[in-house]
Amino acid sequence: MTSILKTPIFELVLEKEGTLDVYRILSPGWVNILALDENDGLLMIRQWRHGIREVTLEIPGGLVDEEDGSPLEAAKRELMEETGFSGDDWREIGWVHANPAYQNNRCHFFVARGVRKTGAQSFDPDENILEAVFLPLADVIARLERCEITNAMVVAALAHFMVHRGREAGAKLPGF
Repeated sequence: MTSILKTPIFELVLEKEGTLDVYRILSPGWVNILALDENDGLLMIRQWRHGIREVTLEIPGGLVDEEDGSPLEAAKRELMEETGFSGDDWREIGWVHANPAYQNNRCHFFVARGVRKTGAQSFDPDENILEAVFLPLADVIARLERCEITNAMVVAALAHFMVHRGREAGAKLPGF
């Protein structure tokens, strides 16, 4: 394995698989948090995304740092840093491979219920979060349908959340 580029958030490496040169991106795990208030509003953030040069509507999330110890600890830290909110009732509801074609990491999804403002926001230097707002779940679904929520990890988190919520309610989901 040959390191091509190492950054604070990923490392690009070149490996041989037989006669093929294969490039891989090695990255720590990621977390995304579906934070619900007492009225079942979902905490969303609007933030500038450098890659697409646009403001996106997302849920809080970020990298699992070495100091975190677990994805859950990272999720609690990220929620506090990005929004100033915390919660006591946490549950992991699933994970996905971020992009298994060339990345090694997973994105873990957590639900935090009954979140409340308990501190101040504290952004990483590369974060530009413009607003944190609670939206009714019906509004979130409508925005998803209109392609106003486009971050693939957020869409995946919402899909896991809908399945999880349906199972909690005793719903028989198609194909299950």
